[in-house]
Amino acid sequence: MRFIGSVETERQARNLSAWLIAEGVDTHVEAAEKGFEIWARQEDQVERARKELAGFLANPDDSKYDQAHSRAAGIAKENSRKQKKYRENVIRRNVRTGTGKKSPLVVLLIAISCFVALLTNFGANEKGQLKDNQAYQAMAFTCVKGPAATSVIAASDGDKDSLSVRLASFKRGEVWRLLTPIFIHFDTLHLIFNMIWLWQLGRAVEFRYGTFLLGMLVLFTAISSNLLQGTVPHALQGSPPGVFDDMLLSMFGGMSGVVYGLFGFVWMKASYDRESRLTMPSSTVLIMIAWFFFCMTGMVGNIANWTHGVGLVTGMIAAFVRFPVSQKKGAG
Repeated sequence: MRFIGSVETERQARNLSAWLIAEGVDTHVEAAEKGFEIWARQEDQVERARKELAGFLANPDDSKYDQAHSRAAGIAKENSRKQKKYRENVIRRNVRTGTGKKSPLVVLLIAISCFVALLTNFGANEKGQLKDNQAYQAMAFTCVKGPAATSVIAASDGDKDSLSVRLASFKRGEVWRLLTPIFIHFDTLHLIFNMIWLWQLGRAVEFRYGTFLLGMLVLFTAISSNLLQGTVPHALQGSPPGVFDDMLLSMFGGMSGVVYGLFGFVWMKASYDRESRLTMPSSTVLIMIAWFFFCMTGMVGNIANWTHGVGLVTGMIAAFVRFPVSQKKGAG
């Protein structure tokens, strides 16, 4: 603020303040030892405020100053209304970017993932348990047992990397296997890492665009990332099924493809679509991209890198489609 001058009486201070408000000059009046000081709040209004003060001091009894009170009151009322509207918008924006409590699909996905992790003993296979784990077999990308598996292997001349082997379960009509591998996790850290990011990113999308859109995004990224991971040749880091006696069984899974899809979606929306009101801290971008490339080095074990890459790309592509914003209301 900048000091522009002073007046002698409280009446003069009130009249001048009302006049300046009516004229759109933002000022602050403060009682002093002698009279009342007038301060301009905006630097670009200092000269205008000084000019108005000089005019007032030349003729403080001009009737226009008394009449300015009603105009000033109307302006103050309108400003108050705008401030209230602004606060309401800020609250609604926070709700829609994931600060509320209602996120039913995210909670459901986390619950299913945790339940499946327990049923499959976190994908433990040190002693070959997975070939005996019915829950894992039911959800793996490929699972063919008995004579059917022998027939498939024979038809491919023993090449388990062939598409006929990889897609053997789908040829039998088991299309759910395009989705279910996202619920399989192979240790507690794998599960915890994915669930934390699903909670953070999934809530933002669900609050902003609704449960249906989040569901479509999960399906889109899950199916595309699982399909590529399960069909890309082993030489290119794809995941052909393993052979366990008379069984073909895929050994990959996890929510990572969906997580990277959500990351790509929010990242692009935050960067290029202001209406989305989504945000993506640069630190999060750095962490996710660094982890993406670190996993490709092989230093953290056998990672399904195609699920990461395809999920990221499909999520980024989806971000450039115009989706209606969810109209649901309510704060948590």
